[in-house]
Amino acid sequence: MPSAVLTERGTLYLCDAKCVVSIDLDPTKPNVTILSGCGGLGLVMGLEVDSTGQFMYLADHADSAIKLLEKSTGRVTYWVGGGEGYADGVGTDAKFRRPSGLARRGNLLYVADTGNNLIRCIHISTMAVTTVGGDPSRAGTTATMSVEGIAQKAHFCAPNSLTVEKASSC
Repeated sequence: MPSAVLTERGTLYLCDAKCVVSIDLDPTKPNVTILSGCGGLGLVMGLEVDSTGQFMYLADHADSAIKLLEKSTGRVTYWVGGGEGYADGVGTDAKFRRPSGLARRGNLLYVADTGNNLIRCIHISTMAVTTVGGDPSRAGTTATMSVEGIAQKAHFCAPNSLTVEKASSC
């Protein structure tokens, strides 16, 4: 059963049993390609493609990190986060707790930080992570319900997917 699915530019991407594959959706030339085998991945719960189409961002739920997959080589590296916790920061100094969903808009990558009950934003060019939704003082606690509010006044209960509709900033 796929743990993450994404369609982008006529291609279906999915992560299944720790492998990331692409499927060309053109019925005249169907093609399935394994982009990354079963090494270097924990449990990918979110996928997003970079603006060039050469890389993929992977929300690794098990490793509490956002990883970068180079599509041409299949190489997977830690990009942002790594090691469970909560911290805004740059690169691997930032911490997530079981991230799931990803959504990219321009130079911003939004993350559903499931275990911290937060929505985070990564500035792609600098790898700086900021919290844009949810109360950081409640990071890592057991949430029982969501509460409406503006930005960090809102409370989320284990957000696991998201999408970005219009141009955004954080």
